[in-house]
Amino acid sequence: MSLTLDDGVGFICVHNSASCYTCAMDTVTTELSTRELRSQLSDVLGRAMYAGERIGVTRNGKLAAVVVSVADVEALEEFEMAQDVAAYRQAKNDDDGVRVTLDELRGDLSS
Repeated sequence: MSLTLDDGVGFICVHNSASCYTCAMDTVTTELSTRELRSQLSDVLGRAMYAGERIGVTRNGKLAAVVVSVADVEALEEFEMAQDVAAYRQAKNDDDGVRVTLDELRGDLSS
């Protein structure tokens, strides 16, 4: 699943299990090694903060992390909250009202 929020931030969501999605921003504008990051940290932070760049950090040639702006993190948190609210509403809608005690559940599981 892929979607874009009103502010243009895009996300790619990968289904992991019954109700678990991993979501990531879909654009890494630049990649740097950890060594390059150490030598350019101030510049990298400025590019993320002021230019909105998403800068990938690689370790042994593999993407290990992404430096993003606070605005991007806040947008991701907002997206995750919307997912949580939707999941809650769906669970509440699907609830049949039947309840069991812990002892009943244990009995069902042991038989």
